[in-house]
Amino acid sequence: MLNPNIIYYSLAEYEMDKITHNVKKFIIKNESFLGPLRIKNKKFIFNYCYDNLILYSQFSSIEKTYMITNFNNNNFNDTLENRNLYETIFKKIIKFLIKDLNSLFTFLILWHDINNISITTNELINKDKKMLNYINQKHINYIYKINKSIYNYDFSINKDNHIYNSYINYCAAYIGQITKIDYGNAWLAHNHYSNNIIYSVFHNNFENIKIKILNLFEKINEKPYLNFNESIKELLLTIKPRNNIYSLLKPGYIVGLFYLNSLYFQEAFFESVINKPTYIRTTNITTLLSISNKYNIDINLLEKYNMLEKKNIIGYNKRILINPNKKFYDTDPLVVTYDNKLWDESMLLKKKNFKFSDKINSKNCNAFTTHLGIVYKIINGKPIILHNVKGKIYLSPLDILEKFQILWVMSI
Repeated sequence: MLNPNIIYYSLAEYEMDKITHNVKKFIIKNESFLGPLRIKNKKFIFNYCYDNLILYSQFSSIEKTYMITNFNNNNFNDTLENRNLYETIFKKIIKFLIKDLNSLFTFLILWHDINNISITTNELINKDKKMLNYINQKHINYIYKINKSIYNYDFSINKDNHIYNSYINYCAAYIGQITKIDYGNAWLAHNHYSNNIIYSVFHNNFENIKIKILNLFEKINEKPYLNFNESIKELLLTIKPRNNIYSLLKPGYIVGLFYLNSLYFQEAFFESVINKPTYIRTTNITTLLSISNKYNIDINLLEKYNMLEKKNIIGYNKRILINPNKKFYDTDPLVVTYDNKLWDESMLLKKKNFKFSDKINSKNCNAFTTHLGIVYKIINGKPIILHNVKGKIYLSPLDILEKFQILWVMSI
């Protein structure tokens, strides 16, 4: 009888803290190879080995044929010869993966439908402490949670994969559910967690684009009812990410994505500068009067901000500036007037000049990407991004998504 408080993985036992979900105990057993027939998801072994070209090349033709026959359809012809082949294959996998803890744990965590398989290897046993430290890293814990939600889904590294629909419609809220962190939205995440940023094209280009940012901000601040999406997109297209950005990625890392066809550039840009949410999108046909009542905002201000009358019919998914009088995480705007007054609501609709406050520099400046994702796997150098697009959950190989680019990387 297995202990219900312990989650069993290949080669090891993890005892999870019920509250924090961190690993309290990690043991790799010093026993002979046990129970190959207990593995329910043998197809995972085949897919994992096949996806890793270097690993797959190390198997003999007999072993490859065996995996195709016995693993690809989760079949297993229980003979002594097959059991011996199975043990040989599994030992080759571990011998290959032991060279790199990241690869080993990706394998162990992904393959989570195994009861209690163990193998004799002193090298593994001696790494218990390092493994415990590794598995408790937050970005690795995220992968464990992701796998629970998408377990047993067969996805291709050569196409965009729609895997299921979520009741959550927004990308940042979906990633927040996995990581248990309130990002606010895809752009405020970069502002508030700037200390966790590993790479940001905005940090690297701040000195080159800050004047353009200020000029655009002044125009939107004066006439927020106009559409500046194209101007903001043009600015984004002038800043290119580093060529080897993929080398920075690890499973569980958060990524800020530029989506070429986004309709949210203006929200992302303006809110990232004032450092708080201020726009809404209508979810159905409505009126300013209804919005005023719902958000307790002065109807006269709403009319001025949006150049609409209170009785005007407003369609679905329309951008409305409501300017709620609250801060996000109690943070200040990034800009001040030339007499050093922080931007506030009273400055809206006025022609004013701004500068970045003395606290803002290339290490904590704003980003205005409109999409958020999390790195699920890296297969043969290809990052696979898990993300939410209007309630549809995708596993997307980034190299085939021509309209998406990673502009910043974060490890929470």
